[in-house]
Order: sequence, then structure tokens, then C-alpha cells
Amino acid sequence: MQRYYFFAQGSGKMRVLAIKSPWPERIINNDKTIEVRSRKTNIRERVAVLTTSTLPLTQDIEWIKYLGYPIDNMVRGFIIGTVEIYDDYPIRNANHFHNNLNKHLCYQDMYKEGQHFWYLRNAQRIAPIPYKMPKGAVVWSFIDDKLIDEASLK
Repeated sequence: MQRYYFFAQGSGKMRVLAIKSPWPERIINNDKTIEVRSRKTNIRERVAVLTTSTLPLTQDIEWIKYLGYPIDNMVRGFIIGTVEIYDDYPIRNANHFHNNLNKHLCYQDMYKEGQHFWYLRNAQRIAPIPYKMPKGAVVWSFIDDKLIDEASLK
């Protein structure tokens, strides 16, 4: 039987950032150093990276293959590592988005006015931890630091 860790918001010490596959794997491999989001973040800390249980979009898989990255380790519903969010910057226009393709890896159709670049660094892989987002959580939740520390040692 698989064991899922579930923590109510505020009860843990480390934030969990939910990201749909195939992007988390690219973050943990340090290929993707910018996360594109619809809003600004003031978070400047190390966060856990969760691969959501949602099936990846076919166009995302095809794009990652086109860029030459392997489609491997596509686990879903697991925290697979940690990464530091160190800055946030609004995307100025479609050219700004396109000129940073090598850092965010998103195809041009993903650009929308008002988006932000969340800058990432120092990604680290951990032993996968099964995890379900709390009901109502979309982007963020929390997990106990001790579970992340234990998975880092494996």
C-alpha cells in the first residue's frame, strides 16, 4: 500500500510547489531555471517540487522531445526534489518570453500578457515522496522539513 503524506496549510515548514509533468523533471535536472506563472511571487526560499497527479499534455511532451530532452522519470503525485526561488520578474512582452526560452523551455503559445518569470536555482533531487495536495490547494501547500531531509539522505 502506498503511503501519502498530507499536511494542512501552515502545519509544515517547507512549501510545496505543484507543477504538472514534464516540467518538474526539467527543474530538478537544472535544465529549467525559470518557472512561468500567471502571477508574481514574493517567496524567496527553498521549496519542494511536486509532480502533480494530472496527466501531462501531449503538446508538452512533444515539445520537450523536440527540445531534445528525454521523457524519463515521469512519476506523478510525488515530491521529487527541492529548488530555491530567488527572484520574480514580470514578462515584458512576447519577445522577452521568447528570448528566455532556453531557461523556461516553454513554447511560444504558452505566453500570455501579465505573466511572471520565477527564477530558480540550486535544484536538488531527493528520494520521491508520495504526496497529495490538500483539498482546495492549487499551487502551494506545506510539508514537514524532516520528511524532505530524510528523503535527501536516501
